[in-house]
Amino acid sequence: MILQVLLYIVVAAALAYGGYKLGALLFRVDTGIEDFKRNLIRVSQVCSSLGMTRLAGFLEDIVVDDISGVLHKSSKIIQLLATSDTIVLQELDGVFSRILDAKLATEAGRAMVAARLAEAKVSATKES
Repeated sequence: MILQVLLYIVVAAALAYGGYKLGALLFRVDTGIEDFKRNLIRVSQVCSSLGMTRLAGFLEDIVVDDISGVLHKSSKIIQLLATSDTIVLQELDGVFSRILDAKLATEAGRAMVAARLAEAKVSATKES
């Protein structure tokens, strides 16, 4: 009888310890997933501010676990990349324009742009 009670106590302790460890593991995994999602939100905001609306929408669908939205938008993005260079280039031109505007808004940015233009002129002169 005492042996049986001790066995129950040991089993209960083992189950409690296992449950504690499993809970701790799941909490860490969940925290990692939430951190990943927070970072995706930040990246999505940056993409949106640069005009990359398709990518921003795709990332937002990942954050909210919208699997059908992820599949739909990823297929649209892949189709776009595979079939139309002009749309991709237009979007990248818009991104480049926004980044250039941001660089030209600061003294350091203007200096960087001026230096790159000088390098381009030297390079063009050497090629001629």
